[in-house]
Amino acid sequence: MRLHLFNPENDLALAAGIERYTPPAAAVRLSRAGQLLPAWLAGSGDAILVADESACEEAERLNARFGLGIKAVTESPSGLTACSPWGWSLAARRRFMDAGVSKAILPSDAWLDTHRRLSSRLSTVELSHALGLRPPVVALTPAEAVAAVAANEESGLDSFIKMPWSSSGRGVFSTGRMNAAMVERRAADIIRSQSAVIIEPDRRRRSDFAALYCCEGGRARFTALSLFVTDDRGAYRGNIVTSDDEIMSRLGVDPASWIERMADALTAVIAPHYEGMAGVDMVVTDSGDIWPLIELNLRSTMGVVAAAMRPYFKRPVLLAPAPGRVDSHLPLQL
Repeated sequence: MRLHLFNPENDLALAAGIERYTPPAAAVRLSRAGQLLPAWLAGSGDAILVADESACEEAERLNARFGLGIKAVTESPSGLTACSPWGWSLAARRRFMDAGVSKAILPSDAWLDTHRRLSSRLSTVELSHALGLRPPVVALTPAEAVAAVAANEESGLDSFIKMPWSSSGRGVFSTGRMNAAMVERRAADIIRSQSAVIIEPDRRRRSDFAALYCCEGGRARFTALSLFVTDDRGAYRGNIVTSDDEIMSRLGVDPASWIERMADALTAVIAPHYEGMAGVDMVVTDSGDIWPLIELNLRSTMGVVAAAMRPYFKRPVLLAPAPGRVDSHLPLQL
């Protein structure tokens, strides 16, 4: 039996790097709203760690409707052999331990430390080199950040200032309406809290999508495409549950060659040190080309859930979990 947990605040917990992490109220509300999302990822006989008994009743209704064979629990069940959170961190491990899970089946401090390092946006620099791409700039001082933004402006491009660790686009800031002083202040704040800041040119996206991989046995294997929508700042708004063929039709391009190259890059950089799902955010630019590396997510994603939902929904639907939406584990009609 495997115990699952929806902890969407985990990227914030990784940034904090502490065991007793207290997430912001909005993250808590989202965690409660989507606490049954792992039902689509769990195997028959698995359990999901939830916050209240009402979720246990809803899990039974999901079983009756879709035949999932899962159960929701508020503490560790007997016979447990493994745990699968949305994402791993010191705080995620503590959540399981507080629920009664034995530390013997949970990751070690050394594994979690390596995972935190790999989960940073700094990993995109290594992946860029492996793919033969020009990597984003890693600025260690505000002056370096200002210079990187100015260099992009000379090429006619705005920039994105990125925190090494953040959640769902919320640590990403467009420089489109910033002057040099504002860039300097923003960069200084991020460097003060996370030691570095990442500067990347605006790729002028037309569409957002992701390639999903499973890292196992030292290799990365492609599993599915993910089509999602974002706002103007790049913050996630929802995933479309549909087939890979339909996703490629909507994108108007075939990403097959980049998917293969990314599998090789992940195998070289990530898979020797990590086992689990990896989602690589990509974009179709306004010129119709693909830029294959915007973000790397070493955790479950809504795209992973959307792919798992495909057998249950024959028409395209929208997976859009939100704080306060108590049925966030179910998709909406498009």
